[in-house]
Amino acid sequence: MGKKVLLLGGAGFIRFNIAKYLSENQDYELTIAEQFRRGKQDDLFTDWLPEHNINVIPGDYTDPQTFDQLDNNS
Repeated sequence: MGKKVLLLGGAGFIRFNIAKYLSENQDYELTIAEQFRRGKQDDLFTDWLPEHNINVIPGDYTDPQTFDQLDNNS
């Protein structure tokens, strides 16, 4: 098992590119927590996900209770 990495806002431009970089390295177990503020996931993000073993947890992370989802999915 690799190192666990959590990216908050992983579907945004910068963090998405970080996620792509980390997903190419087998030493990382990647989880993306995303609010999808734009209302939908963009095609580049959704097309990329199935190629990698990445857990996506949607939610509003400005609400402290949403972080409970992270404990349930780890």
